[in-house]
Amino acid sequence: MSDRQRYSDVIQVGRLRERQTTEERGRTRKPVVEEYEIDDGYSIVDKPHTSALRYDRKAVPPRRSALLDDESNPKKTRLIKQRRFDKWTFITWLCIAIIVMVGGWFIFSKIADWWTGVHDNMVYGTPFRTFQADQYVGMGDTPDHPDHFIALNLHGVIEIVQIDPLDRKKDSVYVLANVGNDSTPASLSFRDTTGSGHIDVIVTIGDTTPYTIILINNGSTLTPTQPAH
Repeated sequence: MSDRQRYSDVIQVGRLRERQTTEERGRTRKPVVEEYEIDDGYSIVDKPHTSALRYDRKAVPPRRSALLDDESNPKKTRLIKQRRFDKWTFITWLCIAIIVMVGGWFIFSKIADWWTGVHDNMVYGTPFRTFQADQYVGMGDTPDHPDHFIALNLHGVIEIVQIDPLDRKKDSVYVLANVGNDSTPASLSFRDTTGSGHIDVIVTIGDTTPYTIILINNGSTLTPTQPAH
């Protein structure tokens, strides 16, 4: 075999091996077309034989230059001028506080007067203020049948009525004071104020600013500590 023929055979064998290698590579490296979904919202299409990923350009976020344009032009901020607490502001608030206190005191006094009237109406009645009590005073009565006392405001005049249940002839009426107001109540209490052993009658006139008149018991009658007027 000549050298030329041997060289031709070598070339043919080489081409045959190259063709087989190319066919094997073509069979093993076919492009795979798959669809993927990842967390950032992009979709991957047509995976080629290379390692590079191609993304959908419609889902690409805006360029950083656009974001920088928005950040470079922020909204204007209004500057609020801080107010100074001067003497005129202090005087204004002081006047408002005084007005509120005076108005509150006036309203409170009116409410207190109204409640006093309601309370007196419930306790002493209306239109005539009356107070009643039974008490043994030793003036013809007995512990089992004590005298009945009535404190009465009759058209502004305070009167005390003593009723003996055993002897009507011993009934008495004591005119004590002219208060000039038919809504002023009068109440009674009983105790020995002189140490004589006899029970005296204490008359309390008024509710908000009360004063007292004592009827001294001498065993037969009651004597006011001050003259009636």
